Amino acid sequence: MLNIQNLEKKFGETLVLKNINLEIENGEFITLVGESGSGKSTLLRIIAGLETQTQGSLLLNGVDISKRAPKDRDMAMVFQSYALYPHLTVKENLATPLVARGKFLYKLPFATKFSSKAKQWRKDIDEKVKEVADGLKISHLLDRKPKALSGGQCQRVALGRAMIRKPKAFLMDEPLSNLDAKLRVHMRNELTQLHRKLGITFIYVTHDQVEAMTMSDRIAFLVDGNLLQVDTPDNMYNNPNHIKVAEFIGTPKINTAKAIFNGGDIIFENDFSKKDEQDYLIFALRPEYTRVDNSSRYKAKVKNIENMGNEYIIHVKTKFANSHFAIKATPAEAKGVKIGDEIRVGMELDKALYFDQKGNRVYRVDKKEMSA
Repeated sequence: MLNIQNLEKKFGETLVLKNINLEIENGEFITLVGESGSGKSTLLRIIAGLETQTQGSLLLNGVDISKRAPKDRDMAMVFQSYALYPHLTVKENLATPLVARGKFLYKLPFATKFSSKAKQWRKDIDEKVKEVADGLKISHLLDRKPKALSGGQCQRVALGRAMIRKPKAFLMDEPLSNLDAKLRVHMRNELTQLHRKLGITFIYVTHDQVEAMTMSDRIAFLVDGNLLQVDTPDNMYNNPNHIKVAEFIGTPKINTAKAIFNGGDIIFENDFSKKDEQDYLIFALRPEYTRVDNSSRYKAKVKNIENMGNEYIIHVKTKFANSHFAIKATPAEAKGVKIGDEIRVGMELDKALYFDQKGNRVYRVDKKEMSA
């Protein structure tokens, strides 16, 4: 287990990580997610030992590793840029971590001709390289150099180099961001299968909520250096504890509007009184809980329509609130709807989430069963 306790990081006078407390179980796939500047990559670099925390500690299986050098933490890092040696073959790149840890005499030219131990050391490395290459299906690439590889192949080599010494944890800093969309989907699947096969802790950084949702056992969501929520993908989506979590997770983004309750009835922003402006909550509803419904009292104007093949995303400007909503619709439901049309928006209001004006989740509101 990796236990991060009361961790803070300053760059000059700027506090970029604020009292981070996080427990990561052995064998867990946890993703640090957030927008640019949230502190996720800084946290990963502190775990790796590439940055030093301003205060706080890191315990690995009960042992304080806060002041250990990166090489003494038994973790392997995979970078966004792959960081392969361009002058070395794939085989040589894979072997690099093992060669670097070998005895100096074993690395000398012709050492294998004069020392049986050096010969056995080299044989062991070759066997481990073959094992990793076979597992990643890159055996046919062993004699190539990085310039002769595709992006996906480079990523596999980078993973193999991290795997070869069997670390306690893999640290991955946006490893798929340089790949095209189709290859990212393929590599997501490969990484999750690799995690299940190895059973080793994966700590993964991304700004892509799809990667976080599809690959993780748990997600740790950071905003401006604060850890807002650590939870399963399901709970992040269905039970966010802050509006920023709700808005970040999910595509299209969750619909939001200002609302109050009066005698159990919901009143949206365009019908507010001056007093209502002070007491409003943030109403939030996922697009899949909205629909085109001619019987609804809620009107909106169609601003754009996205044809996704199996479904349509209808973007509207609401007339009941000063908000833009996204509506998920089947091809049949979207048939005949055009940009500029006025439509009526049906909402499953019992599926709505509510947040206070600071963005924190409100779990009880003065409401009754409602439909629209």
